[in-house]
Amino acid sequence: MGGIKCVTVLVVVTLAAVTLAAETRFNLGSLIAGLNDGGSVKGGSVKGGCRYWCRTPMGQSYCCEENSDPQISLSTRVKSGRCPPVRHQCPPVRSFAIRPTQCSDDSRCPGRDKCCYDTCLQHHTCKPHVY
Repeated sequence: MGGIKCVTVLVVVTLAAVTLAAETRFNLGSLIAGLNDGGSVKGGSVKGGCRYWCRTPMGQSYCCEENSDPQISLSTRVKSGRCPPVRHQCPPVRSFAIRPTQCSDDSRCPGRDKCCYDTCLQHHTCKPHVY
């Protein structure tokens, strides 16, 4: 019976983590990596791995912040406004004088910019907000 309890706890914890995940940012990698042999959850994150996972508008997950990236703050800050609509077509490739800033949440973007998914770049970047 003890094995069934461990599996049940593991399923409940996993479902809770997925349910509580933010719309575009979640730290599910740390939770999964923190599971030990007994099925309990440890704190911390994976060394040399992914600190935060983001989702595309299609719901696919990808690593948007590595553990090696500098940590700005422990809490995320959601800025006012919304992200611009996601482009359905990509413009011709250009060389940027200033490369777009890759981000994992709004706190990584300067000023009023928000962290928004860019289909063409296939990751979140800092973009001017819209209301």
